[in-house]
Amino acid sequence: RDMSLVFNRIVQEILHRTAILYVDQNDEGNLDFHAEFNDGDSEAPTEEGRGTSFRQILCIAFDLAVLIGYAREPFFHFVYHDGGLERLENKRKLALLQVIRDTCSKHGIQYILSALDEDLAISEDTVGVCPKPEEIILELHDGGDEGRLFKMVRF
Repeated sequence: RDMSLVFNRIVQEILHRTAILYVDQNDEGNLDFHAEFNDGDSEAPTEEGRGTSFRQILCIAFDLAVLIGYAREPFFHFVYHDGGLERLENKRKLALLQVIRDTCSKHGIQYILSALDEDLAISEDTVGVCPKPEEIILELHDGGDEGRLFKMVRF
């Protein structure tokens, strides 16, 4: 599958925007990946990709597109994103969670997302895409060593 088409489909499903993914070679001979939004009419690049939340969606879409592209290969089949729901409006949070759930189910990808309680759009969720109790692996808190990652004692 063409990763750029998968990337654009993911962005379209979450943000209802057109995005492109392209690669060029830098002066050192290494590949540089670029992702940007396009104006739907003129296909000219827009400045939306400079915003933190939209840039975050571009990164998530890129990671998912790579994992989908290599889903049947001996490659990583998991991804971790910290705070992927921050600064997004509720309808975009729910769209992102739906894309993640569908992608994981269809392609056998394990997805790890860390989020604060207040970043979940639970009250707006009418289709049940917010994490279910059985999907929450660990709740971190300051109420003792059990709420710490790796159960470490306080330092």
